[in-house]
Amino acid sequence: RGAVGGVRWTVDEPPRAALWHGGTEVLLAPLAGDPLSSACGFAADGTVVGRSHSGSRSRAVAWTDGRAVDLGHLGGGTAAAAAANAAGDVVGWSTRRDGAVRAVLWRAGATIDLGTLGGGRSAATAIDAAGRVVGWSTTASGAVRAVLWHDGRAADLGTLGGSSRAQGIGDDGTVVGWSQAAAGGEDRAFAWREGVLTDLGALGGTYSRARGVNRHGVVVGEASTGAGSLGVALRRGGWSWEAHAFRTLAPRSG
Repeated sequence: RGAVGGVRWTVDEPPRAALWHGGTEVLLAPLAGDPLSSACGFAADGTVVGRSHSGSRSRAVAWTDGRAVDLGHLGGGTAAAAAANAAGDVVGWSTRRDGAVRAVLWRAGATIDLGTLGGGRSAATAIDAAGRVVGWSTTASGAVRAVLWHDGRAADLGTLGGSSRAQGIGDDGTVVGWSQAAAGGEDRAFAWREGVLTDLGALGGTYSRARGVNRHGVVVGEASTGAGSLGVALRRGGWSWEAHAFRTLAPRSG
């Protein structure tokens, strides 16, 4: 609780995955042979997931108690993990032998291709405690749509007019992400629940993206203001977006 994962950059060392919690920073080493690592998500049990990579290779990885484990891939040699739940499920993407990028669920040692909405590409971005997975997929026509995978089925979550992508899911089934308001238009944050897609608005501007949602219904993301600047934002239930300042997690070095 209260932990943040990401990447630590310094002038002296290559980028490394890091976890900040309670004012403490923990660096997470890459797999053997890779100089770089990035943390993208973590579970309630403390497992951190992301990728271990070099200039030409990316491997999906999970860190447990600081130890990195290669999660495997779909045959194409490249993968990255994006999120995990307390049950040990991890989601992300991987390339197949034919080069196609597919959404992946790693469960009990298996690497599972979650499929698409009829197109050739997909990626998973989040998973909830019940094992529901969200992300994006191309359709047979090539459109990009937010998608929910559950019980072996992929559901198109719709759009506000243009392309759409799901980025987070709460334990109550609320899905958040962003969609173009019209084809080629600016992105707008959305929330999807029980078949209804809702435009979450912005901070007085025209652009917003929702990145995640917790069990209390608090949505986090970024949004533009009427002055054209971009700010970190929270949205609580039916209330409007609130602007928040950035917070330093670790002192700058170099």
